[in-house]
Amino acid sequence: MFVHSCFATDGKGDTKVQMIDENGCVIRREFASPLHRAKDSENMMFYYLMIKAFKFPGPDDVYFSCTIEFTPMIKAPNICSKLRRRREILEEGMSEMRLFDSVSVELDDGDTNVKTDPLKSEDCDTEKHLYILVICILLVSTTLSLFSNLYQYIRAQYNKR
Repeated sequence: MFVHSCFATDGKGDTKVQMIDENGCVIRREFASPLHRAKDSENMMFYYLMIKAFKFPGPDDVYFSCTIEFTPMIKAPNICSKLRRRREILEEGMSEMRLFDSVSVELDDGDTNVKTDPLKSEDCDTEKHLYILVICILLVSTTLSLFSNLYQYIRAQYNKR
């Protein structure tokens, strides 16, 4: 599995912030940490990154989207590799999907750390929102890992025939 091309939008599509490029490299360091990949004791693969809490003017929802490629673990590209080519991405037997999720950002009336232009903010609005966002991303990563493993299992069973 390989995660790349992540962005955040306001939901209407009026404002879009690219956060991770097609190679898995961080574009907006003021919002996101580098993308990391790890496997747990059961060989489940997880992708994660830290995102500073922010919101767009207007609605309280921030929508996140990433592209996920389902690849065998031995063929998973290195994160942020400049040598990666598009033809390597969609080799035979690989599939790709786009995942969307949203987070609602609620600010207290007395929150003094709100910037007038959230896209230029270098501070988190609140740590609580950051933790909620990280938990949501971990839940999405776990779900993707489960689907990836199920896909690989079904594919292996099909190839045995």
